[in-house]
Amino acid sequence: MGTGDTGMGTGDTGRGSGDTGREAVRLSPRLTAIADMVSRGTTICDVGCDHAHIPIYLLQEGRIRGALGMDVIPGPLQKARENLERYGYGSLTALRMSDGLDAYVPGEAESLVIAGMGGRIMRKILLREPGKTKSFRELILQPQADPEQVRMALQELGFVIDGERMLRERNKYYVVMHAVPAVPAAEGDPACGMTEAELRFGPVLLRRRDPVLKSFLQWRLSVQDRILASVAAGGADAAKNGAAQSESAQNEAALSALEEAARKAEAGKALILEALRVYEG
Repeated sequence: MGTGDTGMGTGDTGRGSGDTGREAVRLSPRLTAIADMVSRGTTICDVGCDHAHIPIYLLQEGRIRGALGMDVIPGPLQKARENLERYGYGSLTALRMSDGLDAYVPGEAESLVIAGMGGRIMRKILLREPGKTKSFRELILQPQADPEQVRMALQELGFVIDGERMLRERNKYYVVMHAVPAVPAAEGDPACGMTEAELRFGPVLLRRRDPVLKSFLQWRLSVQDRILASVAAGGADAAKNGAAQSESAQNEAALSALEEAARKAEAGKALILEALRVYEG
């Protein structure tokens, strides 16, 4: 990060948790997975920084030079400021009110961290000012839902996903991605795009046969089967009602909705089965 008007010091990458004399920050498995993907010696821009736990942890570990924390809500920013002062890292972290990357100036950081928000919102942030997104050397992204939206955005921006990890925490599955600018490839190179299964479930997770991914796919398959069974039961009931009564627009609409639900469930099941075939190799 540039020295400019950020109010951030250069720091010392050798600084560890023992230097502050304070208790080390403990991260959840999800936040630890995010922090572990940040390259050593960088400055991070943490969008949606919440209470600044990731910057504080990385500073305590001596992994980063400094951080820029941004959030759109005043409350989390104030709590982040209090935490940074409490742990003695106020001079190494600048905080800004910002909607996404609106307040970011290209060149201030090498690593972009966005975590804890939906994939659709994350996609909007990444694509709203593509020049800013492309100015980072690496992106560490953890969508709470719709990860395919994030992968599509990365593909549009010319980034390649070179690292992914899936984990389960409190009965919920999470995926963390690491992406870097893609090396220019020849037109038609298959590496230029992702298949539908890779967009939905992760190219690296599938290629490396992530064990948590397999558990996730098996769970999703059981969900689709339950949906199909429910739709079939609902269709049978609707058919009986239609036979017992004169056909009505309401009954036809119900049957149409069930047919659409069945089509979506069948398509979802087919994609999961394709992912499992790719996984098994």
